[in-house]
Amino acid sequence: GVYDDNSISFLQYIRQLWCLRYGRFYGEDKFDYLLEKDITDFRQLVLVYRQHHKDESEIINRILYIGSMASKLPFSYEKVSVWQFFSDNPEYIDNGLKGVLEKNGYYDESEVISKTLFLLGLFPSITRNWEIQLYQYALGSNKAYQKLAQNIAEKLGLKIQYLFDGLCSGNKECRIVAAKWLGKLKYQPAVEPLYKSLKKEKDLTVKAVFLDALENIGEDISDFVTKHRLLSEAEDGLKKSISSALQQFPRQDIPDLYYQDKSQVPSELIFWWFVLAVKLKQPEGNNLLQRYSGLLDQERRKKTGSVT
Repeated sequence: GVYDDNSISFLQYIRQLWCLRYGRFYGEDKFDYLLEKDITDFRQLVLVYRQHHKDESEIINRILYIGSMASKLPFSYEKVSVWQFFSDNPEYIDNGLKGVLEKNGYYDESEVISKTLFLLGLFPSITRNWEIQLYQYALGSNKAYQKLAQNIAEKLGLKIQYLFDGLCSGNKECRIVAAKWLGKLKYQPAVEPLYKSLKKEKDLTVKAVFLDALENIGEDISDFVTKHRLLSEAEDGLKKSISSALQQFPRQDIPDLYYQDKSQVPSELIFWWFVLAVKLKQPEGNNLLQRYSGLLDQERRKKTGSVT
């Protein structure tokens, strides 16, 4: 039978399993325990499979998909290094970034992409081609890939030009993500590119994100939030289509609100702030919307909450 103690080597153990069983043996805790004890480089394990004429794709697919979360491998990658194997065999990363796995039957494309992004973070550096794809996910609309890819990009050493290029993208979502990322980083050299992009930007939602990023970095944006300018933007924004849910919004219930100078705030401006919060996919608001509400009379500003 299979050895029951932990004194045997990984090679002895896996040979026993091959003799006694057919097919895969995932889920064997001892497999991973002895692997971590005797193997330091994943290429050693692949070599064992090749020397015994076994299908190495099983153990490779186990890393890329089977049985583990995006940020975890079946075994400790600190004890068994894997990046060297994928550096020698880049086709697995190439395919993984497309969600393609060399495996028959069902598999979740999104999980393959997520795991491949995580693997990129284990490299000391990555190729230009992989870098481009990493930032495409980091600046893309898929929230799960976006967060993971941004973390990996920062871990590898952020290439800030990709974010600057994102500010000029023809894709609205990309511009928003790039600006939010720069604002989160509080990256001072981003101030000039943000102002430049703000000047050219036509979309009011994107403009709001640019201003929010600038304020996060520490810029004084008071010139952009004057009463006249805000009302003008609100009138322009409300001329465009709004979500069906907001079309049913009880605008007549918006209370009378006043600026700190006691002049009345037009109700369409308050409604536009609600619309903007939804367009930003941040109904709870962000720093810029907090600044907008900060223009209101402090005693009466809380009334806006009763109609949301």
